[in-house]
Amino acid sequence: MQELLESEVTDLRAEMTLLLSDYGVSNDSNLPEFLAEHPDLFALLHETRQKIREYFGSDAKAQLDLTSDPDDRSSRELFVRIISNLRTKEALRILDRLDEEWWLDASGASHGNMNITVEPA
Repeated sequence: MQELLESEVTDLRAEMTLLLSDYGVSNDSNLPEFLAEHPDLFALLHETRQKIREYFGSDAKAQLDLTSDPDDRSSRELFVRIISNLRTKEALRILDRLDEEWWLDASGASHGNMNITVEPA
């Protein structure tokens, strides 16, 4: 990875702090590195959290999970997992609505590096 300037590291830490206030994070130490490689995801993640609250309610939790293909470690994708207390069928219906009304258009900004899913609490 290209060496980061001190100001970029400070900005990255500030963005990570903001994200941690909005998202739970899986125990993945590679997340800061991944986000440093894809800084355009920060704004999209902030917008995604607002949309989750709008569609699923303010009590819906969200978690960030960085996944990689076991056969290709360089192939990584960030998943936003919405943790919902709603019944599975209802949560999936709302996720479909979120996809249709916002994510399908917004997802282009992720360049294939991010996806959204829902899970029961």
